[in-house]
Amino acid sequence: MVRVPQVGGKHEAEATAALSAAGFKTQVMHATPDWLREDKVKAAAPLEGQKTKQGSTVTIWVI
Repeated sequence: MVRVPQVGGKHEAEATAALSAAGFKTQVMHATPDWLREDKVKAAAPLEGQKTKQGSTVTIWVI
């Protein structure tokens, strides 16, 4: 089991890289239209710091 890294507030590319480096796949959900997007992570599931299987998918919501 591996802890989900802290990705809240990071840019989408940074968060995806951090999750990949920890051994996770990433699913990105965009919570706002393109023209309003700041490309920062608002939330992740499983939650940051929670232990989960390496190789599993972490969903991030980008605003």
